[in-house]
Amino acid sequence: MIDNPLLAISDERLAAAVYRRLVRQADASRERAATQAPVQLIIADKKLPDTYRGHYAQLDFSYDHPTVSTIAHPGPDAVRIITPTDED
Repeated sequence: MIDNPLLAISDERLAAAVYRRLVRQADASRERAATQAPVQLIIADKKLPDTYRGHYAQLDFSYDHPTVSTIAHPGPDAVRIITPTDED
């Protein structure tokens, strides 16, 4: 699982290169699937480049459609956000 790669990359060329590499890995895994166990790549990204939308399975999560559907989210007002302090 790769969490939000574009959040950490401000250079658009580098971000595009990261996604090209991920696509090559996914394609190679699919080609080898007949002889080897496939690899599953999960990319959690809020800003998935339009170039890659629709080419692979995409799941969108929200308060109404959470990642774990059996656990109800209490809503944004009931969540305590943990932020770093100066002491951290």
